[in-house]
Amino acid sequence: MLKSDMTKPGAPEIVPLVSATTPGLPAGDVLHAALWETTTDVVLIIDAESTIVHANPRCASVLGYTPETLVGRNISMLIPRALRDSFAEGMRRYLRTRQRTMDWNAVEMVALHKDGHELPMEVSATEVITGGRHLFVGFLRDISLRKQHEAQSQAGREWAEATLRSIADAVVTLDLEGRIASLSVVAEHLTGWKAADAVGRPFEEVVRLRGEDGQLVPPFPAGGHLAYDFPRHAMLVRRDQHEVPVEGTLAPIMTRERQVAGTVGAFRNVAHARRMTAELSYQASHDGLTGLVNRKAFERLLEAAVARARELGDSDALLYLDLDQFKVVNDIGGHVAGDALLQQLASLLKARLRDSDHIARLGGDEFGVLLHNCDADAAVQVAESLRKTVADFNFVWETKVYSIGVSIGVVHLGQGRLTLGELLARADEACYVAKSKGRNAYHVFTPGDQLLALHHNEMEWTTEIRAALAEDRLFLCSQDIVRVGSGAPAPRHVEVLLRMRGRDGQTIAPMAFLPAAERYGLMITIDRWVIARVLEHLTSSEDPDTIYSINLSGSSVADPTFSAYAGAVLSALGVDARRICFELAETTAVANLTDASRVMRELKQRGVRFALDDFGSGMSSFTYLRQLPVDYVKIDGSFVRDIAIERVDRAMVESINHLAHVMGIATVAEWVDNHQTLEILAAIGVDYAQGFGISRPQPFE
Repeated sequence: MLKSDMTKPGAPEIVPLVSATTPGLPAGDVLHAALWETTTDVVLIIDAESTIVHANPRCASVLGYTPETLVGRNISMLIPRALRDSFAEGMRRYLRTRQRTMDWNAVEMVALHKDGHELPMEVSATEVITGGRHLFVGFLRDISLRKQHEAQSQAGREWAEATLRSIADAVVTLDLEGRIASLSVVAEHLTGWKAADAVGRPFEEVVRLRGEDGQLVPPFPAGGHLAYDFPRHAMLVRRDQHEVPVEGTLAPIMTRERQVAGTVGAFRNVAHARRMTAELSYQASHDGLTGLVNRKAFERLLEAAVARARELGDSDALLYLDLDQFKVVNDIGGHVAGDALLQQLASLLKARLRDSDHIARLGGDEFGVLLHNCDADAAVQVAESLRKTVADFNFVWETKVYSIGVSIGVVHLGQGRLTLGELLARADEACYVAKSKGRNAYHVFTPGDQLLALHHNEMEWTTEIRAALAEDRLFLCSQDIVRVGSGAPAPRHVEVLLRMRGRDGQTIAPMAFLPAAERYGLMITIDRWVIARVLEHLTSSEDPDTIYSINLSGSSVADPTFSAYAGAVLSALGVDARRICFELAETTAVANLTDASRVMRELKQRGVRFALDDFGSGMSSFTYLRQLPVDYVKIDGSFVRDIAIERVDRAMVESINHLAHVMGIATVAEWVDNHQTLEILAAIGVDYAQGFGISRPQPFE
């Protein structure tokens, strides 16, 4: 190809057309040839008759035509029909007058895709004169995305620069010596170097990289033009010495003869991506409320500690913390107060630990602490320190002051080859034992621990209770409560008693399984099962006047939905509420005094009766009696059993009976097992009696 020396005003623009195969071709021309093959723009060369004589490979992906199908055809095939005539007239006018009617750089036009749809394009063109022949080189860029996002970009540069500018990454090219040959605009901004200052300088001077170890990456080797990835977590040291996290690659520029003509590099600022990655990693391993390590991350730390204990004999310890009285704060102050308490305690507990220790929120009001290199005695000291810290903390919320305690289970990792699951289970069990001691205490797990063995037994009972409920192996008995002496006749009165049928068919007494049900939150389910069965029985009972006494647990008394449940079942089955008497143990009623009073008031409005069971066993029985609207007082059997021989017991029964009658409450004596006791009760004036000496429990059926 020949260059024109036309320089006078109005002369056409002349550019060289080069071939990558030309011997001795400068590296810059080879780059142009490489860009012809790889550019994202469509490049078309047409003659004066508008016939396409050359087309680059990009035509296929942008316009749907391969270069071979375009060469030899008129450019009008790519122009919408409405614009073809004006395009042809414009070409004839230019060839005749050499006067342009518009700028040929960055003209926005519409091109026709092979499938017929229109593509918004940015078109630049120039004229080449070679051998007296006029050729026009056109560069077409698909700007669909730019139009969709209404982004504006500068246009009109030489086509290779336009290609680089369209890339969001910073782009740099190097010569065979590893020196900067070009720098894109993005690269200028990212490195802080202007292209004019950077060209000719060594790559490592302009693109200074610091590795993850903080050391500068060795200089780019001259002649070593191989594919190369920036080091992991690389930092770019800008010209102003500020550092920017980057990712990037270098790759050789190859001629068609597979000869290296230079190197091209692309890199980007990844500060935002790294921040997002760090934030996501933090969120995945930390509790959103307290900022402490979460359960999943804590278990990974424990797994590593267990492995170290096995392999290296490291002396670590695990503490399992469960807050006492947290429910009180949540119920009275609301969840916002509960959240604030957890946040404050998290900070307080963390401040009491070493930097090498780990504390996590395991869920709800439970925390875990991993003590690194901490022997058994030191672990106990830390547990006591944390317990005292929580006990001394007063939480203030909306003028109210709450005292909080914590129960702590302690397990030393050196005690046997425990798995992660076993370790957490032992810590949880030790924490539970601490709670059973009265809360605000710690308990250390040791092999053969009897308290933990009891806990295991209770856990087994919870499984058996659930199975019995599912398999219908619970059943009910009734024991008569009879009128004493010659008082006015009364309707029959029975107490409902719960039993379990074992897998072997043997009857299991309630005291074998109910303590476990109380501890593990199964009593509400059991109480409701009993109530439903009794009321169903009443709907088919042949004795319409019998009163049934049903024992009620503290869990049901404290359940705010219980009154509504009982009322709904009574209404649904159409049972006369006066035939139901709920029995509350005195200790249960006193421990839940407010709830007990509420339940009694709400259900007595329907006609339900209430009895206070085991009365006299508490130290403040008489004080609380007047606060509870009960119908019956059941005198504790420990006073009744030896009434014939113990004067103090008899005096106690007489006092309770007298006080109850003054308050208008009927009395029931428990544990009556002989006729002599029954006669003494009649003489005292007790209203009712119950015990094996009167009748034994009989199954409903």
